[in-house]
Amino acid sequence: MNQEATRKLKVDLHGVPRTLLLPLIARAKLSEAGNPFICDEKAIEAVQRLDFDFDRLTPILWPPSVGYLWTVRDYKFDQVIRAFLEQHPSGMVVNVGAGLETGFYRVDNGKCLWVDLDLPEVIALREGLFSRCDRQFVVPKSLLDHSWFGDLPVTDEAVLFTAGGVFMYFTEAEIRDLLISMSTRFDKAQIVFEVVSKLALKHANRKLEKAGIADAMMKWGCSDGSAVANWSEKLQVLHQEPFYRGKKPTLGMMTKLWMYLSDFRRDSMMIHVGFV
Repeated sequence: MNQEATRKLKVDLHGVPRTLLLPLIARAKLSEAGNPFICDEKAIEAVQRLDFDFDRLTPILWPPSVGYLWTVRDYKFDQVIRAFLEQHPSGMVVNVGAGLETGFYRVDNGKCLWVDLDLPEVIALREGLFSRCDRQFVVPKSLLDHSWFGDLPVTDEAVLFTAGGVFMYFTEAEIRDLLISMSTRFDKAQIVFEVVSKLALKHANRKLEKAGIADAMMKWGCSDGSAVANWSEKLQVLHQEPFYRGKKPTLGMMTKLWMYLSDFRRDSMMIHVGFV
């Protein structure tokens, strides 16, 4: 292995971009422990490459069951993307607020186009960690800068947008404006994204403060996707469900109980919307 591929990369991120370290370390730790949802070798490699004291994030990763939030999210998003690519093998997936997500390397079918969109400093870190093939593209812009619409590869194929762990860091008005603008520009496309309830949002913000990321407070709390459909007649909720619904793998009793309670309260929901 060459020196460039083994050198440590400095993490110089602040505010919301810094939160990308949370799902990364959760995926890495749980993958090393035999995570029943996904095995993310790329996350393990990325953590080893980063010059950062991940112990500083311990307050937000306790209890250990909290880490399942991010791995279950990736597992469910992977399922949606795979189903999309089964119907549209040459379709395009646009990862909005990509962070250090590694979904492409798990679901790539050898035909699809893939775009990672995030702030310039995040894309620069991604480029230092992950290699890209000729079907992968990056767009170094804020999701609130709608000029990124014109930076995507031109395609006649179907388009699926994903946004995991992103929208809650913005105001409802900002996300409403974004989705309405996207529905106008990308007719017939789809988007799947995560929302958290107002109660879960308050709890998460307390954890962020304890972990020293107080400059990345969550803003938008939502536990019912039908509210999104009321924003515009061009937004149609195709499906929504609590994060942990469905068959649960072999886990400890307390972890399962935590998941059931989270679903009962609708703490975290996955919303699938079509642009009509």
